[in-house]
Amino acid sequence: MSADIYQAREAIARCRGLREKGAVEAVMRGEFQSRLRSIFPSKDDERWINHYGEGAEAHTKVGTTTGKAADRFIDNLVGSTTIEYEADLRIKSKRDEGYHQVREHAAGLIRAGAKDSQVRGILSDTVEWYAYDVALRT
Repeated sequence: MSADIYQAREAIARCRGLREKGAVEAVMRGEFQSRLRSIFPSKDDERWINHYGEGAEAHTKVGTTTGKAADRFIDNLVGSTTIEYEADLRIKSKRDEGYHQVREHAAGLIRAGAKDSQVRGILSDTVEWYAYDVALRT
C-alpha cells in the first residue's frame, strides 16, 4: 500500500475545515470517501477501496437489554472492520454515542460468526481516528 501524501494532507485539511463549519456526518464521510482513490492511486489498493464503498450501511443484528435482536446499520464495513462516523468527536456526547455503536456493531459481527480476533472497531470524524480490538468477557 502506497499513499500520495500530498493528497492525504489535502483531504485532512478539507475534512478539518468541514468539521470546523459544523458539517453533518454524511458530508464528512462523503468527502473522505471521494478522496480515497486519489490518496491511494495504486491498482493494489483498488480492492480494499471497493470493499470500503460496497460496505456502506452494512446490516447487522445486535442483542438488546430485553434479549431480543435489533437491526443496526454500520456506516462502513470492510471485512471484519466496522467503521462508525460521527460529525465531531471533540464533542463528548458524539464520541460516547459513536463508541457505543462501535461496540454494538462489533458484537453483531461476532454474533454473525466473525472471529473475535479478526473484528476491529473504528470510530472517526474523518479527522480523528480511534481503533479498537475486541475483548470478550469470560
